[in-house]
Amino acid sequence: MEEENKVSGGLIGGVFTARNIILAVFAVLTAYNTFMTQWTQAKLDKAQKELDTAQSKLEIQSIAIDNFIKKKEFESNLKFKIYDEVKEAVIKKDKQLQDVVVIIVNEMLADDSTFKSKMNKLLLGSPYTDASVKTDIIRTQIAETEFSRMKASMAMMDSTGMHSRRLTIDVFYLEDILQESVPRADKIVDELKKKYPAALVRKRLLPRSVNAQSGYLVSSNQIRFMNSQKVLAAEIQGLITEKKIFQLEQLQLHPVKGNTGSVNYIGIYVRNM
Repeated sequence: MEEENKVSGGLIGGVFTARNIILAVFAVLTAYNTFMTQWTQAKLDKAQKELDTAQSKLEIQSIAIDNFIKKKEFESNLKFKIYDEVKEAVIKKDKQLQDVVVIIVNEMLADDSTFKSKMNKLLLGSPYTDASVKTDIIRTQIAETEFSRMKASMAMMDSTGMHSRRLTIDVFYLEDILQESVPRADKIVDELKKKYPAALVRKRLLPRSVNAQSGYLVSSNQIRFMNSQKVLAAEIQGLITEKKIFQLEQLQLHPVKGNTGSVNYIGIYVRNM
């Protein structure tokens, strides 16, 4: 009997032990299955995210290319239209039309000097172009050349470090409203020379055709400066406000990025009252 009980107890214990093993194995398998499911899902999520990112980049690139093509098409169509206007102007003795066409060429082709030069050559070469119109074209070309030389001179001063040793302030008077910009530019130059006797203060013309270029587009009285000169720019603004040089539109601070000259350079743009 005792022997039977031992056998019976051994069988029961063995059953529980086997069951525990099975349960343990099942638990391990369940845990492994859960881990693999989560790992696989994480992989799928990562792959989907990468796919979405790649798709997004492709869409952005596609939009950029599309916009570039549209821009080129617009510029091409614009050139054809301007060319048509120039062709009409050079075969008609119509000074008013020619004046308008010159403005269109100078301002709408401001960033395309090559095509602009070709259009001006057509206008200058035509026997029907009014003499005063030709004079205006030549005057604008001279002003642009002088402005380009000034920029080249500034670049040379930067490369030699001359700007870093001396404060340079250029006071640009805009060609738009000369009767207002010139006298105010003169007053500003006088006041700045008194305030900063060691500085190089210059009065310069900003031709209308140059102002039409991207990077300028000045439409108000303003001081342009790099961040390192913000204190000095504010000081100059205060001086000009104190002297009541502008009656209507006060000088605005206009910080710019990049290298506009040097850390010791400030540009003041005078447009109107």
